Amino acid sequence: MRTAWTCPVCGGNSVGRVGQNQYFCRDCFLEFSPVKDGYRIYEVKDDGSLLAWEDGISG
Repeated sequence: MRTAWTCPVCGGNSVGRVGQNQYFCRDCFLEFSPVKDGYRIYEVKDDGSLLAWEDGISG
């Protein structure tokens, strides 16, 4: 089981868990979820909603 995460976008280690299988990077202010073939990346909008990046990151 993985206990510490690094951000797949910026490589920062200021990552916290915000939900089941959802993480937030406090360095680049993006939310991500690990998936089978990489990561799904989301931008957090001013109203708190999530905007999915067109391209995820393949692992």
